Amino acid sequence: MEAMTINVASQYSGDVQYRAYVQGIGWQNYVSNGQDAGTFGQSKRIEAFQVRLTGQLAQKYDVYYHTYAQNLGWLGWTKNDKPSGTALIAYRLEAVQIKLVPKNTVGPSTSDAPYVEPANVSYSTHIQNIGWQQRQYNGQLAGTTGQGLRIEGFNVEVHDNVGISGGLSYNTFSQNIAWQNWVSQPATAGTVGRGLRTEAMHMKLTGDMAKYYNVYYQVHVQNLGWLGLASNGEMAGTSNLADRIESMRVIVTVKGQPAPASMPTYRKSNYTYGFNIKQNRIGANVSNNYFGYSDNSIIVAHEAGAPGSLDAQVNYMKNNWQSNQAFVSHFVGSNGRIEQLSDTGIAQWGAGATGNKKANGRLQI
Repeated sequence: MEAMTINVASQYSGDVQYRAYVQGIGWQNYVSNGQDAGTFGQSKRIEAFQVRLTGQLAQKYDVYYHTYAQNLGWLGWTKNDKPSGTALIAYRLEAVQIKLVPKNTVGPSTSDAPYVEPANVSYSTHIQNIGWQQRQYNGQLAGTTGQGLRIEGFNVEVHDNVGISGGLSYNTFSQNIAWQNWVSQPATAGTVGRGLRTEAMHMKLTGDMAKYYNVYYQVHVQNLGWLGLASNGEMAGTSNLADRIESMRVIVTVKGQPAPASMPTYRKSNYTYGFNIKQNRIGANVSNNYFGYSDNSIIVAHEAGAPGSLDAQVNYMKNNWQSNQAFVSHFVGSNGRIEQLSDTGIAQWGAGATGNKKANGRLQI
């Protein structure tokens, strides 16, 4: 939709006035009684509009309207000069519906929000030896990295500017406690003053916020660095590793928008399933392309077998890999311990003819 006109045929005096929120322009001035709102020949979308009545028309009627917005569908009804549609998210209007309703009678209504803008999210972390930090916003880093300090507790709050119902709920997996109960913004999750690390968390939106927005969150974990983005109730962090979360960030976006860029991650997973990977390098210039496979779909993590045999097998591979008739980049031992001997993305053979042809890829656990 690029332009629109509105007329009212009535015995009463007064005008129908309206204006459009246009791509690259913003809110235009009001026009009335069949004049053009929007643009022609500029390929600019209408994203929102407002309608109001004047004179006797305004005394006798309310004007109700709602819009069908890209990626969101039909939004809720609103009336009498309140905005309908979206702004600041580059979504076009595709349809509108407008209705005059006599004063003191019931007009159309839905529980859905009539107008959507980007939301802002703020959060604060309680850090070991530091206490509560300054509040952060919209993807900024909260906590610390490289200092070995745990997040003990945090609170989060989402704010929208148009009165959409709902908010954020979240919980934590805390040292010596396990999963705590869900709390709602702006309450604190985790602990304060007890010296306990936060190891994992969930976050989810509630009410109409959940209809129109996604919440994304990412954590930086002891020994692992930044893990992948989690969203809308997924778990972020680790379980059964006793690893602390050291920093975090939270972003809320409107439905249909692309996920935010992730912090650089060592691993694809949002959490670790109990694996604990340690570097145990063969050398900086390992090159093992004897087979030249290019499938890139798996790596081979070789099981060490009996408890206590991991170190012996790793040492043997490090001393004999150039002449050995097998090569893998990872060995797996007991208690979730994994030793990484080399970079992935090089040829590996240790999984049989079928597996070997797929074993030239990146680590995906």
